[in-house]
Amino acid sequence: MNRRATPCIVMMTISVVLLSSCARTPIEEIARNSIREKANEALTTYTHIVQNTDPISPELIRQKVEEAMPGVYSITWTPAGHPTADIYLRDHVTTSGGFWAEQRTVSACIRYSYNAEAAAMKSIDCPSTGPQAQYSDERVAIP
Repeated sequence: MNRRATPCIVMMTISVVLLSSCARTPIEEIARNSIREKANEALTTYTHIVQNTDPISPELIRQKVEEAMPGVYSITWTPAGHPTADIYLRDHVTTSGGFWAEQRTVSACIRYSYNAEAAAMKSIDCPSTGPQAQYSDERVAIP
């Protein structure tokens, strides 16, 4: 290889590597999308349980929700007799692309509710004790 061409090839290689590492999705977005996906999956599970379990049996609903949805820390009933479940979700994401590996921990506290027609979810404040109080880089809001 020609000595004059070597610096040019090295610079081109460095440029390509830097551009490719900048073009990837930011870890913050990956983490937010991951926790939102978990929240949507939990909503599907919650909906299935509530719609397919006899409402006369609150203990059976509680048992099924707690078994199927890890992170449930509170289940209550509305005056109309519908269950409301509070769940804590946490996700730790790592990347190894480009020159820099990154880590990000995101979490969310979400309330799942049912009104006899459909289930819904919304972000709530996390309790100040228990696993929900652990540090995370970001609390993600769930619509």
